Amino acid sequence: MQTFYSIDVDKTQSAGVHITAEQAKNYLKVEFDVTAENTLIESITKAAEEQAEEIINRCINQKDVTLLITSFEREDANYPFMFRLPYRGTISSLVVTGIDEGTETVINSSEYYVNGRNILNVNDTLIGYDELKVTYTIAPLNLPIGLDTAILKLIGDYYVNRTNDSLVTVSRISESTRAMLTPFEDVKSWI
Repeated sequence: MQTFYSIDVDKTQSAGVHITAEQAKNYLKVEFDVTAENTLIESITKAAEEQAEEIINRCINQKDVTLLITSFEREDANYPFMFRLPYRGTISSLVVTGIDEGTETVINSSEYYVNGRNILNVNDTLIGYDELKVTYTIAPLNLPIGLDTAILKLIGDYYVNRTNDSLVTVSRISESTRAMLTPFEDVKSWI
């Protein structure tokens, strides 16, 4: 009763940020306005939000996602083929494409559906393809209260552990930051 497959995830970098530069500077207690420091804080903010998204598996900033699903193996044909789409949020523009020997075919939306918490259910007829490509746009949905504080704490970790050449390097997230993000985690495994 197991379904095996591999998933490659490609996502666009978000154009904007959830936490504004002013919020980050206020949290960091940075009062001066120096271009190099502003650029660093903007980079750190984007990096912190992307890291938080990976930890909690929730969409913080709108992005386009492409999944390439390969290697279908099923032990039980009655077991449904489904998996959780990465980054819980509001999905739009969902398109599933079947790929067979390099030829791509857009699949009719009646052959799949998304239910509940971003779980994609695929009809058995699509298992015959070599690969499935799933593309969609995801946007934040009801971000929990307190998440901003956890992201600001992560920005603080990055800011304190920055290097002299303005590249963000953090060997690990502080335990207090991890503890702040933990309540916001969504299921990370894809069914």
